[in-house]
Amino acid sequence: MRKFIRRLTPLPGPFLLLILLTGASPMLGQLIDITQPGDPIVPTSSNSPGREGVLNAIDDTQAKYLNFDGAGGQKPVGFTIWPRIGLSVVSGLRLTSADDAPERDPAFYRIEGSYDGTTFVPVSAGAVAPFTGRYQRQTLLFPNEFPYLAYRVLFTAPANPATANSIQISEVELLGIASPLINIFRPNDPIVAFSANSPGIEGVRNVIDGTQAKYLNFDKLNTGFTVTPSMGGSRVAGFVLTSAGDAPERDPASALLEGSIDGVHFEPIWSHALPAFAGRYSRVYVFFYNRRSYAAYRVTFPTVVNPASANSMQLAEMELLGTPAELVANILQPGDPIVASSSNSPGAEGVLNAIDGTQAKYLNFDGGGGAKPVGFTVFPRVGASLVTGVAVTSAGDAPERDPANCTLEGSYDGKTFSPIVSIGFLPFTGRYQRQVVMLDNEVPYAVYRVMFLAPAAPNLANSIQVSEVELLGVISPLTDVTSPGDPISPSSANSPSGALVTGA
Repeated sequence: MRKFIRRLTPLPGPFLLLILLTGASPMLGQLIDITQPGDPIVPTSSNSPGREGVLNAIDDTQAKYLNFDGAGGQKPVGFTIWPRIGLSVVSGLRLTSADDAPERDPAFYRIEGSYDGTTFVPVSAGAVAPFTGRYQRQTLLFPNEFPYLAYRVLFTAPANPATANSIQISEVELLGIASPLINIFRPNDPIVAFSANSPGIEGVRNVIDGTQAKYLNFDKLNTGFTVTPSMGGSRVAGFVLTSAGDAPERDPASALLEGSIDGVHFEPIWSHALPAFAGRYSRVYVFFYNRRSYAAYRVTFPTVVNPASANSMQLAEMELLGTPAELVANILQPGDPIVASSSNSPGAEGVLNAIDGTQAKYLNFDGGGGAKPVGFTVFPRVGASLVTGVAVTSAGDAPERDPANCTLEGSYDGKTFSPIVSIGFLPFTGRYQRQVVMLDNEVPYAVYRVMFLAPAAPNLANSIQVSEVELLGVISPLTDVTSPGDPISPSSANSPSGALVTGA
């Protein structure tokens, strides 16, 4: 039976921006021109003078690209380019005006991205500020976190449509970074198919072997596999599928990608219809937002392109694109300072049991009938941490006492708390059953308060009880970026002589 973990969105509050690919938004100084002279480039048309063709747009000289289609703003002019750098994330555009005729300068731009050079999606569009000189450079930055293989750059109008007989530009630079994503699958990674209903030479290992050999499964619908990458923890942001060599009716038409910390409990990452394959051994790219790191992945193909004529599902290769990442773990340890909401517990069932790593239970009679919340405040010895999951294990008896819900709060001093999340638990179906709830939290704390608000059956329960509580997260990566001796200037000199700003 498949086991799932759930994902919850946190209560409103302050947050830290987590960028999909790099972990931090690239600064202008980190961006490079991803285009190079010689990159494959195709103009929107050949309506250009012989010496002012599209190659000039990326040749790193002052030679200009001019296209008469832009006269009066009648047609967009520009080009499609395949940067040889490969998969890249573009988040800026730098333009250099040509040597004359400012009326021909571009007034508006549009950038689109593609994986096949045929189907494009918008990346950015907007106005270009008027150039105030010739060979003047202008930089435009915009948000984009998705990588592409090809880009289409269009200039949709000249600065003065009434007088311009064309649109011209000296140089176009696409500012970005090479994508940091790598294929986290290796040919020898542990992989298990949902079933063994495959021909002997077309088994599941073919799907990650780096060749065109195909994986075929006669189950046809809801086929798939689980992989535990040998590289360890990773955060994924996309995948690439390569179609098999024949029978397009067997191509997968949809996919579900799930991730797991422990290889047992899985949560959904992405689920959607797949783009159509253009041909045999062709590739489709899929990218998505994902903030979590996982140790194992489960891939399901629920449908195929033509279930009426297909006798199976088949695929040549799957590449899961991501970066190495630290896995979440229980930040609590037996012996961490912990304070119960009250001492209304039997002597052998006190709050220390909640984090002792055993099946011994924590029981508090304040929760009888749901009269009062019960729980604890804990000061993890690991220090400041970023918690993105809660795991609760039911006690050994009396299911009516299981918690029905809880709140999680964070603090820096153990006195003032901020809400992180409110959780409603699914009914526990057994004793010593572990239930994991993942949540979107981007703020680290030093202290946590866990409160169980009501028992599963308030009319029967004389208390609330749990066997174990785990807070899943990582040690905070944030550090003090200042150090003694850093250059520092006060807002004024209006300070006592012994209280200089250097003492701050």
